[in-house]
Amino acid sequence: MASKGPRSKLDHETRPRRKKALEAPREPRKPKVHWDHVLGEMVWLSKEFESERKWKLSMAKKIAQRANMGVVDQATKDEKKQKV
Repeated sequence: MASKGPRSKLDHETRPRRKKALEAPREPRKPKVHWDHVLGEMVWLSKEFESERKWKLSMAKKIAQRANMGVVDQATKDEKKQKV
C-alpha cells in the first residue's frame, strides 16, 4: 500500500500545469439586414414617444401653475379693490 504522505517535488514538476480558461472566440460581425433597421427604428420611436410624453407633462404643469397664479392675482386685485 502506498503512503499518503507528501508527494515528492518530482511529481509536482512533471504534472502538467493548469492553463487559464480560454476566451470564447468572437463571432464575426454580421451585416445589418432590413429587420435590424426596423428594430432600431422601433427603439428610436419608443424613446421619442417617451420623451414627448415627459415634455407634454412638464408643459401642462407649467401652464397649470401659470393659470393658477393668474387666478390668485385676480383674486388679490379684487380684494384690494373692495378694501378701497
